[in-house]
Amino acid sequence: VDITGALADSYTTHPVAAVDNGAVFRCVATNAQGSVTSGGATLTVLPGERSFIRGDANGDGKPDVADAVQVLALLLSGARTSCLDASDANDDGKIDIADAIALLGHLFGGGGDLPQPSGGCGVDPTGDDLGCESFAPCKEPPTSKRSLAMPVVVYSFAAPYFSDSSNSPSVVR
Repeated sequence: VDITGALADSYTTHPVAAVDNGAVFRCVATNAQGSVTSGGATLTVLPGERSFIRGDANGDGKPDVADAVQVLALLLSGARTSCLDASDANDDGKIDIADAIALLGHLFGGGGDLPQPSGGCGVDPTGDDLGCESFAPCKEPPTSKRSLAMPVVVYSFAAPYFSDSSNSPSVVR
């Protein structure tokens, strides 16, 4: 399939979805001497990041005392949540009593601001394995990441020579 506009050194694909995972792309280089096709490049679609509000463990749109209670419920009663990142109030990559303490310190002074994203919707700027499947107050779709792994192959076209009137060889370009 020809992609109109794919004539530069790089090309950015359209936004991708999980159904695009595994799609194979090939590059065809063509000139007057012929064409050559690259090996396949497999598209890998990684899960997107969902926006959330740090400290809003119960997902009601604002961090408050009820969120500290929700963090304790997660720890003590096995309660479930669809956005663990929101419950990680201190952003240390785990849910523990320190999250309830950090949230209460933030709410009642002395604890300072919570790590980003706080005060509004945003994605987690630090990597951890908690994740966020859904978070109702932040309704935008998750951002998608895409990766195209293509083996590096260098193709060269032999430039044929021709003779001009002086019989000196010249390169066709």
